[in-house]
Amino acid sequence: MDPQIDFGREVYLPWRVLQGELPGRDFVHPYGPLSVYLNAGLFAAFGISIRSLVIANLLVFGGIIVCLHTILRRSFGFLPAAVATLAGVAVFGFAHYWGINNYTYAAPYSHEATHGMLLLLLLVVWLGGPTTAMPRRRDGVITGGLIGLCCLTKTEYVFVSVLLGLFALLRIWADDTRRTKLFVWVAASCAGL
Repeated sequence: MDPQIDFGREVYLPWRVLQGELPGRDFVHPYGPLSVYLNAGLFAAFGISIRSLVIANLLVFGGIIVCLHTILRRSFGFLPAAVATLAGVAVFGFAHYWGINNYTYAAPYSHEATHGMLLLLLLVVWLGGPTTAMPRRRDGVITGGLIGLCCLTKTEYVFVSVLLGLFALLRIWADDTRRTKLFVWVAASCAGL
């Protein structure tokens, strides 16, 4: 991160939550509360430090990379997925392209963006599984849970995750062999949501 430019509100909002304040009541926060409470939990467990956030951010970035590799491997095979994933790490992970150097995955300016991206990619990985599988309650609960968690991040991820859920619903409905399980999957998705 840049030593002269601020780290954003990502240190201060979780710290305020630990002091007993609540987003929406005691301070204005333009995004969902998931990242604030997650970071507050990190501060409670590991101490109020930027180091705690950087280590957690690197774990989130690692999850994003694994999800991207999984999606690309399913689409293009191992070698193209490995090359694209490594290029993504080099180009998007830690590169600094202009004077302010605080827009990396190690120190993002908005944690809601990286947390939402990880949740959305997990949803894509989950829904991109084999199409021959029968939808089960567990599948619906996990799908609904991931959509619900995406709804607690940024608006962009809410919109895309709901669209992915609708496409999954249409995919199940279009398959005559799986249509009998549609109600169970929808009910479980609503419970997960």
